[in-house]
Amino acid sequence: MAIPVAKGDGEPEILFAIAAMLSILLVLPFTALVLAFTQHSSPTEEKLGLFLLACVLVGLGAALFDVSSYWLTYREKFSVLSRTNITRALLVSASQVALASISSLGLVYGAIAGLWVTLVLVLSATIRPIINRLSAFAVSDIVGVAKKYRHYPLFGSPQGFLAASSWNVLPLLLLGSGALGLVGQYWVAYRVLIAPLALFNASYRQATLKKIGWADRHLASKIVKLHTLVLAAVGLVAVVAFRQFEEFIIPSLMGSAWSQAGSIAAALIVGVWADLFKVPAICFLQSKHNQKELLIWEASIVLLRYIGALSCILSGDMSLGISVFALIGFLGWAVFTLKVCLYDLGREIRC
Repeated sequence: MAIPVAKGDGEPEILFAIAAMLSILLVLPFTALVLAFTQHSSPTEEKLGLFLLACVLVGLGAALFDVSSYWLTYREKFSVLSRTNITRALLVSASQVALASISSLGLVYGAIAGLWVTLVLVLSATIRPIINRLSAFAVSDIVGVAKKYRHYPLFGSPQGFLAASSWNVLPLLLLGSGALGLVGQYWVAYRVLIAPLALFNASYRQATLKKIGWADRHLASKIVKLHTLVLAAVGLVAVVAFRQFEEFIIPSLMGSAWSQAGSIAAALIVGVWADLFKVPAICFLQSKHNQKELLIWEASIVLLRYIGALSCILSGDMSLGISVFALIGFLGWAVFTLKVCLYDLGREIRC
């Protein structure tokens, strides 16, 4: 995320190299750590090496693809980025269809093949100018840039992990309470709501980080406030729709067996609404290198929403726990957004 907002000469190229190098160095130990915590579901011993290799290839490919995407964002190659994402989706789907009948892990192999073919195409178009620029810089220059932007991995990575865990830990708590059927209903509702949101948030962040980061205080304030209002209005329409037609939307798509998922979606939509309109404020803090404050907010909201949800779940009211979880998330991010719009945008933040 530092690549699009970097302003120094050669800094984007150096940041690309640092991010790619960190991806390579971290993917293997991180994958091993994940497998260590999931031994009960790991494959048999003879397939463990192959499974580990597959995980590494997926993790490394996804990481390098994200780094390349932010580089294309910095270069404002949005049409190239769009075509790349479409190409990746098509290649992954085609590879999975072709390999599904060959192996039980055909879907996994297909995802790897489609991802890496797309990655090679992207890198072949971007890596040469980066390498040419890097040759002009000394090791001290690279170390200096790493120190300047160190708060992105130090604070941004934990914040991103908490943001992902915030939604995904709740079904584990429900599962631990024995509500197996409810977990399935929750997951369908969550995926229906989060899939378009995740796609929009990623696209918005890539397209807006540089614009806000390079803008002066007045223009940045105008962009963030306008985008927040528009997204809040769009999200409100979705909230009203899911609240009014909770018995129709998901069951009409998935079948009558998923009617409970419709009610769960109507409860979760409030939290998803906040996850939509908070994005401009988050991008503002990220573009101004204020990762530490964002991490504090994320951690505080996650803690509060799980205290509230867990207290309801332990008392036996699973549905209320889901509603409380979503409501606390909405209130926390609404306060955060108001704070950024009314206070942070009005003060000078030194990059």
